[in-house]
Amino acid sequence: MSDQGLSQSGWLPGLVEQGESDPVWDSFAAQVRKGLGVPLALVSLVGADRQVFPGQARLWSPDDREGSIPSCQGFVPEAVRAGSPLVIEDTRRDPRFADNSATTEHGVVAYAGMPLTDESGHVLGVLCAIDHSPRRWQTSELEQLSWLAERCSAELRLRLARSDTEYERAHTDTLQEQLRSALYRSELLLTAAQSFSDVDSVVELRDRIAELVAGDLKPSRVELIITDSRSTAEDQCDPAPPGDKRVVADGQWDEFDPEGPLLSARAVRAARLLTYADLRTDDGELSTSGRAHYLDAGMIAVTAAPIIDIDGVVGVLEFAWDEPHRTELTERAVIVTLANYVATALHRIRFLRRKLSVVHELQRAMLTAVPVVPGARIAARYFPADAGEQVGGDWYDVFTLPARDGEQAVTAVVTGDVVGHDIRAATIMGQLRAMLRQACWDLPSGHSPAQALTALDYAAGNLLPRAATTALLAYLAPVDDGTGRWMMTWSNAGHPPPIIITPGHGPDIVTAHDPLLGYPHLITAPRTDNQTMLTFASTVLLYTDGLVEHTGRSLDDATATLAHRAADTPATNPDLFLDTILASIAPHGGPDDIAALAFHIT
Repeated sequence: MSDQGLSQSGWLPGLVEQGESDPVWDSFAAQVRKGLGVPLALVSLVGADRQVFPGQARLWSPDDREGSIPSCQGFVPEAVRAGSPLVIEDTRRDPRFADNSATTEHGVVAYAGMPLTDESGHVLGVLCAIDHSPRRWQTSELEQLSWLAERCSAELRLRLARSDTEYERAHTDTLQEQLRSALYRSELLLTAAQSFSDVDSVVELRDRIAELVAGDLKPSRVELIITDSRSTAEDQCDPAPPGDKRVVADGQWDEFDPEGPLLSARAVRAARLLTYADLRTDDGELSTSGRAHYLDAGMIAVTAAPIIDIDGVVGVLEFAWDEPHRTELTERAVIVTLANYVATALHRIRFLRRKLSVVHELQRAMLTAVPVVPGARIAARYFPADAGEQVGGDWYDVFTLPARDGEQAVTAVVTGDVVGHDIRAATIMGQLRAMLRQACWDLPSGHSPAQALTALDYAAGNLLPRAATTALLAYLAPVDDGTGRWMMTWSNAGHPPPIIITPGHGPDIVTAHDPLLGYPHLITAPRTDNQTMLTFASTVLLYTDGLVEHTGRSLDDATATLAHRAADTPATNPDLFLDTILASIAPHGGPDDIAALAFHIT
């Protein structure tokens, strides 16, 4: 072990917390495991008396982690002492390691480790690949492991540099400018780690990048280019306006040529950071056409960092300056780390997109098509909230209850809203919708909507505690007197009032209601049924509060506006009726889900 570095310094602040995982170190280990096809890869750092594993990637459960072991155990001490790669095909046949606890207790058979060093060359740890069977390590595998170890060392040096800046500031005035720059870069990375953690779209990620790099790096332009085959239209970013001099990031994956002459394409092919300090004089490998592309745009210096996740290169971050700019080692480390954070953010964005897509599909699947009811036309609509991450508990339902003892068949219509905008609300919605159907079937048409809601309330109170919900249940049946009238019997559990439109009359907002569902122990009086006679050509509009809450006016005013809009809209075609109302009231959706249902007597 070197006489400097971790062995003397202990666990340096900001470098790694002993025994805790780190997503950056984990990403290096994951790339080793996937790239070399091994069951286990580790980032190991050695301290005065312990070695820790902040980065781990294995085939079995990620929760099966080992935080630290004594510094004298395993193969890392030997690699650190030698200061060179340690490659073993079969540890059981190697007299140095045949009796090592890693071999006898942990089943390590094949081992390849590359040293991790600080800027002075002191070995601080090892990036290693482990197999549980004998293995002849290929030259290409060791080269890939060595390249990843260099990148891992850059991250290690960055964290060491970050901790050193506080000491330098306290002891010298001559290093103030360097210290300020180092602090900025450290803060930039910390801010990036936090800022990128909650982005939910490529456009938002693009904007966050632009905000972050406008400081000390001072590029004239930075482009985020997504290159992998999973790119979709949702990954497309609008380019910067012509003549815009601010720092921007453009997503133009559909125009990107990975075999082209640009530095960004070369960085993707090489899977490593590439840089030119002055394209006018640099005699590097960039082609004449590639050089002309940047110079014609007024760019003199350019640096391109590939964005690499577990599946390989998925994009590139390209920084350009309109004057000569030499990207120093620490600045390169900042750019590479930013690219790593962007890779993590892109992975999260796509995971959330897939997750939300599944949730929305399941939510829509629960909202079945309305049935055909003789003597009536029915239409329903559901729109999720316009905030992409929100799913909700709004629903509608229409089903027919069987006719009994000469009674008319009854059509049950429902709109409801579970409080909340998350997967839990959507899940509860699905359960309540099914439970209410069952309650209506168990209490047939001769019983009341109030009794069905009461049964639902008590069942939900036991099975789904604290599931605060509003709902309106109505039973509609034709009156057998030849007039074409229908009787609507309904009960309202804290839901927005139904609106009844009768030709030749103004809209009727029926405001009677009982408390919401979810707190049966607070109900002091039985739920009530209400009855309204509907004449020929009448229309009943049921809806959730998302249709009236986003208008910026009081609920009473918004409901009145909705009622008059409904009265002014022809209702003989309920589908067109709903589409017209929604287009005028909420053309772009709103912050809450919207469910609406129209029942028109023909």
